[in-house]
Amino acid sequence: MSTGAALLDRIVRGEGSNKAAMVELVRLYSNLAVGGLALVELRVQAATRHRPADRAVARQVHHRLSQAEVAEMISAYRQGEPVKELAQRFGIHRVTVTAILRRHDVELHRVGLVPAEVLAAADHYRRGWSLARLGSKYGVDPATVWRALRLAGVAMRSPAGR
Repeated sequence: MSTGAALLDRIVRGEGSNKAAMVELVRLYSNLAVGGLALVELRVQAATRHRPADRAVARQVHHRLSQAEVAEMISAYRQGEPVKELAQRFGIHRVTVTAILRRHDVELHRVGLVPAEVLAAADHYRRGWSLARLGSKYGVDPATVWRALRLAGVAMRSPAGR
């Protein structure tokens, strides 16, 4: 086995420093007048080698939901289960959950606060309630409360002043 082929073999097996081995390969095969044919042979060898099983590339697994699973998801959503929890439960992305729901003409729940809730939240916030407490009260993330209050023109407290 030539020196270049041995280096290629080390790279494929993941032994030693791949960067150092690649630099050495470039050095060995940079003078094409001397090693041009060997470089072509090396490229053929590299193209025909298979990656060892222990270094296989992980592939993403796609999970198609059965009609029964889709019906179960729709039922759970209509009973109030959040999209995020449905995504975890069925092993799919939350965007996929909403796409399935839309595809089946399911009316999606509102996201965020309705105007009456924003007014009440602003009043509570001015009286000292935290964003976390408000988010918990209205079933939304504290950042959602923050955005709604800012859009409503509420002066926000400085986080440094706590």
